[in-house]
Amino acid sequence: MSSKKKLIADLLFGVQIIGAFVLCGSQFFRLLETTKGQLLSMFLLMEAWLCLHLMLAVDAHRAQSSRVTRQTLWTYVMWLALIGTNIIAIFLNGSYQWSQNDTRTITLVLLGTVLVCAVMKLCHIRLQDPMFKSLLATLFKALPQFIMVFEVVQKGGAGIPAVAVIVGNITVLIRIGQIWFAIREAGWDRSRVWLCISEIANEVSWAAVSVVWCFVS
Repeated sequence: MSSKKKLIADLLFGVQIIGAFVLCGSQFFRLLETTKGQLLSMFLLMEAWLCLHLMLAVDAHRAQSSRVTRQTLWTYVMWLALIGTNIIAIFLNGSYQWSQNDTRTITLVLLGTVLVCAVMKLCHIRLQDPMFKSLLATLFKALPQFIMVFEVVQKGGAGIPAVAVIVGNITVLIRIGQIWFAIREAGWDRSRVWLCISEIANEVSWAAVSVVWCFVS
């Protein structure tokens, strides 16, 4: 990787770190005040999504280690810890009540997981395959965010700070950029490709939340 590309990659990594702390920090303090528009199930599944993406990032690093893949690894480790603080904030608030949308989210994700497992078995695709991990990751992140759209419509988006909406889109796009740099640096492999596909699904679903939030807030 040229020095120019290294500089761009390092810049993306730095902005990702700042964005993660800004987003989760603002979300932490807002959740202490109100949880309207938020789903506890989404945060719990987000942690599972981050674990799956971390596994994909580890696979990509093992396949072809690089500077950018190491940065990607640390990116997902950081997000795991920070999203954990948001879950803690919901419990500290004490007013959150498990909603129908929470139940709907968990139910659909479980059904989707069973369906994905069945398809993988029929297609003779191993559960360790990046495609399987990516499809599960999409279920755990994109699906809950699409259901979150209904939660925001029903209860408003007071529990979602504007900075989280804006920075959320920026950080996802930056992660896609990091993965693209990893592909350019180390080449195409299934782990990187499916990691990118899952992040794109993440961005599409969060963009949907962002649009609805703008209309109801």
